[in-house]
Amino acid sequence: KVKNKLAEISKNDFLKKIDQGVSITQLAKDFGVTRSAIYQKFKRIGLKSNTQFKDVNRKWRFPVERAESILKKYAFKKAPIDILKIASEEGLDIVFEDLDAKLSGLYLNEKIIVNKTLSESRIRFTIAYELGHYILNHKLSELIPARMIMTTGGSESHEIEASRFAAEILMPHALLKKDLQKMKAVNEDDMQVLADKY
Repeated sequence: KVKNKLAEISKNDFLKKIDQGVSITQLAKDFGVTRSAIYQKFKRIGLKSNTQFKDVNRKWRFPVERAESILKKYAFKKAPIDILKIASEEGLDIVFEDLDAKLSGLYLNEKIIVNKTLSESRIRFTIAYELGHYILNHKLSELIPARMIMTTGGSESHEIEASRFAAEILMPHALLKKDLQKMKAVNEDDMQVLADKY
């Protein structure tokens, strides 16, 4: 039944998932098949897997690489990352205001406006997310909101890229890997400790 689900997905729907940056590994998990089956599907719908997947991987990696570059520039050695410092040093003004309860923040004319009623963790993500739009040079409309549940402020692709940038800059892979290596087995309590730290 799962394999039939993979067979039945249209070329456009399949490409939409790829364009949104869903990894091959994730697609395989979603459909309960091997990565090889995903590659075969790719070939069946008439696409050159090597070229197409390299392009997709580059697109998926771009926001992560930009975040890594920024982290290297500021030479952070441990968490938590000072996202306020990074945004300010990159030339953005950070303003805290009372905003609509569903609005976590927005980017406007080299200024990030943050809802001051949010939790510290949500404020950190909002700043990182809006910084992502700026660093990634997204061609955005005049007003780009970050909402509690992501909605379209720019294109869907831009939203995904900004989220990936934010995740990597707040929770750098290199630092997280070191912390995980110190743990014998990661349980729910460990996850909370890491979440609090990052």
